[in-house]
Amino acid sequence: MTVPAYKLRCGGATTQSSPKENQFMMPNNGKKTDDKASKVKAHIDPSQIKPDTKVMCAKDGQLGVVDHMQGASTVKLKKDDKGVHHFIPLGWVTRVDDTIHVDRPGDQAMREWSTEAPKA
Repeated sequence: MTVPAYKLRCGGATTQSSPKENQFMMPNNGKKTDDKASKVKAHIDPSQIKPDTKVMCAKDGQLGVVDHMQGASTVKLKKDDKGVHHFIPLGWVTRVDDTIHVDRPGDQAMREWSTEAPKA
């Protein structure tokens, strides 16, 4: 099954910009905080990741669809419209409900995801 690319809905084209322009990629828009809750990372159990679940970026655009878990710490996404699987670390996942939410905007995720399965 081929899944269309969601680049435009999930962050747009990748371009280089100044750190000030990229503040949206940083927690709290680049501002320092003493809020301990903002520093605590949610623990996501790999069993919560189910095949055919939509993966949403931090801007609420669809990044892809889960193919399956690859080991205990990597989410394999279904092939995109170019026939390529992508892999994202489970550590990016902030919460799971009827969709999987990741901690970064789509353009950043697409720069950082892998097209190769991690080595065991």
